[in-house]
Amino acid sequence: MMGTEADADGRYLPLGLPAVPPSNDPQRLLAYVLQVLPQYTAMELSATHYRLYTQQLRTEVDRWKQQATMTMQRLLDEEDKRVFMERYAAEVVKERNDVLHHKGAKKHKVWHNCCRQHASYDLDVTPSIVSLRGEKLTECSLELKQARASLLEKDRLLDAAHELLNTKQIDFDAFVSAARKEKEQLEHQLATRAGLQGSQERRLADVERQLWDDQQALAEKNAGLDQLHDRIDDLEQQCSRLQNDVVTKATAISGLEAEVRRLQSTLRDTQEQLVTWQQQAQEKDMEIESLHGQVEALSTADLQSLQARYAKQIETLVAQHEAQIRAYEMQLRPPPPVLEPAPARSMSRSFEARMTLDEISSSAEDSDDKPLLSPSYFQSHTSSPFQTPCRQTPLPAHFRRHSEGTRSSTPPNVRRRLLENDLSMLSSSSAASSKASQHSSSRTPERQAIVSRLHALVQESEQRRKLEESRAEEDRVALEALKQRLQARQTV
Repeated sequence: MMGTEADADGRYLPLGLPAVPPSNDPQRLLAYVLQVLPQYTAMELSATHYRLYTQQLRTEVDRWKQQATMTMQRLLDEEDKRVFMERYAAEVVKERNDVLHHKGAKKHKVWHNCCRQHASYDLDVTPSIVSLRGEKLTECSLELKQARASLLEKDRLLDAAHELLNTKQIDFDAFVSAARKEKEQLEHQLATRAGLQGSQERRLADVERQLWDDQQALAEKNAGLDQLHDRIDDLEQQCSRLQNDVVTKATAISGLEAEVRRLQSTLRDTQEQLVTWQQQAQEKDMEIESLHGQVEALSTADLQSLQARYAKQIETLVAQHEAQIRAYEMQLRPPPPVLEPAPARSMSRSFEARMTLDEISSSAEDSDDKPLLSPSYFQSHTSSPFQTPCRQTPLPAHFRRHSEGTRSSTPPNVRRRLLENDLSMLSSSSAASSKASQHSSSRTPERQAIVSRLHALVQESEQRRKLEESRAEEDRVALEALKQRLQARQTV
């Protein structure tokens, strides 16, 4: 039986092993396993050594038993041989003695030297079988004693080996059972620790994976926050820029509103001025009509004779004027797709074949060339030079139809051009008539004063008209600019 040993704490443990530490301390448990494992390995090696040594002893005992059996068999054989040899030797010696010696007779021939020398007595020369047996028996007895002693020693050793084997087997069985229990306990603890460690590792892996996921989510949130901060900075910059734009546009709007108020006041002033000018124009129209009446009253037969004399020249000038108008119409109107050659027409029908003045008026209305004065002002100017002569001296039919159609359908701008041409023709005709009247008849100074005053009024009205047109154009441009600014502000 293996003795017990004391551990570091003074506690005695079986088989010399230290106490098992508690299971809640993995470090001590691992140290215990590392400490016990060499001892357990040494115990296993010792058990294997004792088992092999016991097997060797058993083999040796069996060999000694076989050797003892063979020795006993040889001893028995030697005993049988000895007995046979003794019997055979006795018989041979007896026969030889019977042949060579005649026991009891004196005529015995001595053949030994001792017998020859001492032949005075009768000597029995028979070999002693007892001496021969004693020597052999002594040797065999000694060998037998030695074999018996060795056999007894072997039996004693075998009994001691059996006793030791039984003792060691009991100790070894106890040790193996204790070691097996401890091994099972350690394996159970190791399996438990391995399971706990595996669960801890799995939990650690889960925690690490969750931590990695949280870190990734945190990184994504940080990136989103950075983007939001950048977006907020951009929006703040854009807001500040828009605020600056709003301040600038508010300033511009206030300026535009002030300008609108100024333009409205200017427009009101302009409208008031236009009303004043219209009133003045009406007064001038009334004055011109009164002057026309005076001119009609002052018309004489000299003007009729001059008109009859210069009718051809007037027709030529009218034809040239109509040709210029047609040229202007051709420049304003796109060329027709197909131009067919027209037959030659007379001078009297050329006024009917030309473009109507309604189209000219429509094109003039499209170009936004609207008059700023009333049409009665221009009708009074256009109708006055030819009304009186037409009533006094009849003109040709086509010229009369043309002049009537021109008055009824011409727009104000064309009427102004016709008025200028008629005035120029009238001035030329009046100059020619004045030259002719110097020879034929003398005019009164009142007529010349009326004509000069009429020309002065016409020039004054023309200048006033041009001034009004320029002012109206400026007002229109200002209103267009104001409309564009208001539309731009509404779109913004």
